[in-house]
Amino acid sequence: MQSRNKLARKSSSTKQLTFLDIKF
Repeated sequence: MQSRNKLARKSSSTKQLTFLDIKF
């Protein structure tokens, strides 16, 4: 799960990625 968080932070659309991360 931490790996995905790191990728989401790198992406410009962190908000969207974070939301998906929480859903998954």
